[in-house]
Amino acid sequence: MKFKKILVLTVVISLLFSFSALYKRFNIENNLKEYNYILDLDEMEKLADDSDKDLEYWLGFFNELGAGYVSLNEESLYSMIEDGRRLSADVAGDMEKDYEKFSRLPESIKMDMEEGIIDKFDLIVKLHDNETFDFVYNGLKNRYDEDFYTIYEDEYNYIVLDGLYEDMIYTNAVKYLDIDGMGIINVNNAVSSKLLLVGIDYDMEKYSLLADSGLKVLFRPINYSRYSDKIADNFINSISTLNPEQKYVLFYGKEIAGYPSGMGKLSEFMRGNDIVPVMIESGEQREHLVQSGLDSLVESLDYSAIRAFTMWDYIRERIGSYNYTGAEEIENSLYRAITERNIRFIYFKPYMDGDLNYSDNEELYVDSFASLDNRLESHGIKIGDPAEMGNTKLSILNIYFMSLGIIAIGIYLINALLSIDNKINFIIYAVATAMFGLLAFVKFELAKVSFALLGAVCFSSLSAYVLAVEGSKVVNGKLGLLKCILKSTKILVICTAIVLIGGLYSTSFLSESKFMLEMDIFRGVKISQIIPIAAMVVFYLKIIYKKMDDSVPKMVKRFLMIDIKILYVVIGLALGYVGYIYISRTGHETSVQPSDIEMIVRNFLERELPARPRTKEFLIAFPALYGMVYFLNKDYKIIAGIMSVGAVIGLASIVNTFSHIRSPLYLSVARSGFSFLFGIITGVVAIIAIDVAYKIFCNYKESLDA
Repeated sequence: MKFKKILVLTVVISLLFSFSALYKRFNIENNLKEYNYILDLDEMEKLADDSDKDLEYWLGFFNELGAGYVSLNEESLYSMIEDGRRLSADVAGDMEKDYEKFSRLPESIKMDMEEGIIDKFDLIVKLHDNETFDFVYNGLKNRYDEDFYTIYEDEYNYIVLDGLYEDMIYTNAVKYLDIDGMGIINVNNAVSSKLLLVGIDYDMEKYSLLADSGLKVLFRPINYSRYSDKIADNFINSISTLNPEQKYVLFYGKEIAGYPSGMGKLSEFMRGNDIVPVMIESGEQREHLVQSGLDSLVESLDYSAIRAFTMWDYIRERIGSYNYTGAEEIENSLYRAITERNIRFIYFKPYMDGDLNYSDNEELYVDSFASLDNRLESHGIKIGDPAEMGNTKLSILNIYFMSLGIIAIGIYLINALLSIDNKINFIIYAVATAMFGLLAFVKFELAKVSFALLGAVCFSSLSAYVLAVEGSKVVNGKLGLLKCILKSTKILVICTAIVLIGGLYSTSFLSESKFMLEMDIFRGVKISQIIPIAAMVVFYLKIIYKKMDDSVPKMVKRFLMIDIKILYVVIGLALGYVGYIYISRTGHETSVQPSDIEMIVRNFLERELPARPRTKEFLIAFPALYGMVYFLNKDYKIIAGIMSVGAVIGLASIVNTFSHIRSPLYLSVARSGFSFLFGIITGVVAIIAIDVAYKIFCNYKESLDA
């Protein structure tokens, strides 16, 4: 069997295994067809305070719009003080420095402070009525060991919480200077204690109000790691006795309930009662907010989890943004989260109409809720009880057979540049297959990400090679405009097919639940964009620019010594700027943001199409491909070379589309399809415009020569 046939067979086998993995992923994504809202109770209370309607009204209002859930945080000393409950709390160290406060303390507390039984890290809580005392005392007794709190009875009841150094809350370091402005000492001033934030108990009056509104209540527990085992017991008991219908948990704070020592029993309880953890996406729209123990819990539940989107302040302030008159841009943010990032819970907070004012414009909410629901129907997504992600894993054998296609394409591309004997090719093939197998066996997690990156690079580079080969066929071809259009379209079809398959192939290595939940992410996006550009330059020089009798050194020398026209410099700088913006905007951690005009165009396409095509593909890259063919036909190889780089940017971008694993497969395919179709239209328009401009330039040049 010829070596090329072996390479083709290898690619076919690897694609069959990869599409098998994608099928499993598709079935999981196809099950995620319900979404819902979880109302933030604290924010609902602020909306009620900022309007002429009470909390009960607003809860019922949003329930009628479709919201199904509301969160109920455990009360803390801080929240109780904020609610106006009759208690106060001070750090013991601060009271020692305040004579008036210290003098009003009971003698028993003063004595314990003087003897060191109460130290400066403890929190002294004064409770002004029996009802508040009973609530706090019973909550502490049910959640913490007796060594955590001490009761002091006086005219008022006092509870002292045992604090530690790590419980203190400090300001940033303050630098003290001498008269010459020289730094003497840096001081971190203690301003409060984390003990104000420990969980006390659920307010059952609030619970009754929420339950009566028709919303399902989700208890949100607060953890304190010193007593995590008992906190886990209490949370399990609270769910079992007070809220047995609760099927989702949205944990509060930096740790999940029971972390670290009580996580085993929490996991067992949640698994036995089909309770699903909810993971809130981070503000960068990537991964999720860090909560100690959450990832371990989700893993122990076989990745049974749901992604949630919280409405950050900058999101809910977008009333009237981008030429809209209402809350359409807020709605757009929710729509993108649900359709593009597999979000199935919206942690909902009321809109804000500027200056931190809560919007009580009911029409805004009615319109945006209804519009979002209608738009999601086209994706088969509706209001309901969201389903958990579910688990899918790939075996070492799966990954290994999938990876073999990388070796085949890599060897093919090497042979496109260098003439290698088949015996050497067989040796390379054998060594590479052995090394890939060893990597998959020894470092399985690293292998998956590495193969995904290599797959993206190989298919993008293969499309660059095909682009160069097909482009070489039209050099100085004297084709008419129509034939240039047809040739360009043919090349676009072939190259798009390659990168579309490549996108599906590379993402198949990461088609596991932890990547879909963004508990792990693909971090090679920028590299997979840059390498194909370099490959395009190499292939272009090798296949198109090189003359038949050129050696490589001679070709490079000829290229470096060419006379560069100002027009080439201008085009090159323009494309360089576009490339910078393109690479900088890859990912969500960049400060380079779209312009208002681009956002308006994006929003229009998003509302009119099931999937918005990527603007850099159909507005920049694919027209550049048509321009490349046109200028090669006119034998303007330098301009065509610049255009070829722009073209490969769009081709690599299609592979990049699939690297966002949280996006459903069908959406990535649809997005690439629309980019292709729009690219043909913009490409044809671009090549006609270029032809007109070229003829005008030729006529102008002739007039100058005359």
